[in-house]
Amino acid sequence: MRILITGSAGFIGFHLMKSLIISNHIVFGVDNINDYYSSKLKKDRLKQIGFNKEIFKNKLIKSSISNKLFFIRCDLKEDKTYKVLSKFKFDIIIHLAAQAGVQFSIKNPHTYVDNNITASLKLFDFSNSIKCKKIIYASTSSVYGSNKKTPFNEKDKTSSPISTYASTKLMCENLSNVYNHLYNIKFVGLRFFTVYGPWGRPDMAIYKFIDHYFQKKPITVYEGGKMIRDFTYIDDIVNGINSTIVNFNKINKVLKNPIINLGCNNPILLNNIVNFLVKDLNLKLKIKYKKKLKGDVDSTLADISLAKKYLNFNPMTQYQQGIRNLYEWYIKYNKIKL
Repeated sequence: MRILITGSAGFIGFHLMKSLIISNHIVFGVDNINDYYSSKLKKDRLKQIGFNKEIFKNKLIKSSISNKLFFIRCDLKEDKTYKVLSKFKFDIIIHLAAQAGVQFSIKNPHTYVDNNITASLKLFDFSNSIKCKKIIYASTSSVYGSNKKTPFNEKDKTSSPISTYASTKLMCENLSNVYNHLYNIKFVGLRFFTVYGPWGRPDMAIYKFIDHYFQKKPITVYEGGKMIRDFTYIDDIVNGINSTIVNFNKINKVLKNPIINLGCNNPILLNNIVNFLVKDLNLKLKIKYKKKLKGDVDSTLADISLAKKYLNFNPMTQYQQGIRNLYEWYIKYNKIKL
């Protein structure tokens, strides 16, 4: 297949591209490499999969380690992006590009409307124009809002998001339903639950805790560490996406406009994460405790029954090993001598 992956310099997109190198697919990655967090980190990710040349906007470059892997730096909001992409044929689009971050969305809502709704709308239009009728897209556990019932099931109501980020991702889910109805584009939406691991996002809690330790900064723990998250390791998420590619037709034959949770189904108390860093990794953390931030939920837990049934999804990585992997990568990446 010829696969287009948006957000391919991002955390999940990079790992997905890396996993697809061993396949026979022809893969095109696109990303605008914005500065929400370190553009250097994003470029370093791309270097890991053979994109060593200088990256110019709207110019196709080929990976040095695979003749079936390509990258284009472009912006999904811009019409000229689609003039470039229309030169190629795609059998399936994996839409991971988005402006991430719950807290940033509260202060910068317009950025989320532009990058998560407008960009997705343009991409869906493009997909229809080139008759690419298969799209896998990333959603988020944040769409469940402050639901008290756990585990979160795909049939639960999502009508009360509590952050701009969540509302824009929910809008993408709604748009998929519209484009399925009007243009018969087949979709599978994947709701990710707190993804972490090597090459991760610096704004995420576990990465931030490790980073602040080495920067000799205190870490901030909200709600006394009593918040619960269904931390899901990156390899498990990538396995879930790859299985979605393989089982795409089967899923759409059984489910109408399907949305599937991808989580670990093993919620962890934030205090347990902190304790592991302190006791097992021997990080002498300085901790500041603060009240919960607006937009944050108390707990997340994925019901992964659908993922198990249709994707054979079976998360394998326990948080202790996952955190250790992230910690060891961080030390190597930053050339830290212990």
